[in-house]
Amino acid sequence: MQRNIKIVGVGGQGVVTAGMAISEAYRIEGINVVMSEIHGLSQRGGSVSVDIRSGNVHSPIIPSNRIDLLLAFEPLEAARFFPTLPAGSTVLMSDERLPPVWLGIRRMEYPDLTGKIESIGKKVRVVSIKAVDMAREAGNYKAVNTILIGAAFGLGQIGVKKQSLINALKEIIGDRGIDINLKALEYGIGSVSSMKEISLPS
Repeated sequence: MQRNIKIVGVGGQGVVTAGMAISEAYRIEGINVVMSEIHGLSQRGGSVSVDIRSGNVHSPIIPSNRIDLLLAFEPLEAARFFPTLPAGSTVLMSDERLPPVWLGIRRMEYPDLTGKIESIGKKVRVVSIKAVDMAREAGNYKAVNTILIGAAFGLGQIGVKKQSLINALKEIIGDRGIDINLKALEYGIGSVSSMKEISLPS
């Protein structure tokens, strides 16, 4: 079974680390996985995206209209990929607005995303969580990436065992900060009941 996960956000949010942790979880379970990274001005808050493909796949780039899960650290970054989402896909995003650098360069204000969300219609499930608030509760706001990993797992969107994710986090993060990240993982998993499902028009 193939699974295509695109992770998007801005530089400094831990997008690549999240991608590495999820990819490592697949490898731990003996599942073929390929991952690619695309960086904008990542050190200056530019756009960052990671493609993760697992199963019987070879190319690291997710083909157009084949995304199963769009895991977004920032709503506007999620909106950029709405036109590529197929029916039946899921969008899981943090509700924190962190304007990417290109918005300032173009002297643009943060847009109202209501229309963009409505444009994808009922075919796509869109849910948001207060990932940054939960990361702070877990002990470090930088653990937002692990919150989102846990939330994606809780939604059944990753397809690995919980222990595989735990082992992957230990491998990628190491001893420093692992306790907070394991706590954040649990917070993310537990967030499913409090997720805000964005209502879309019929």
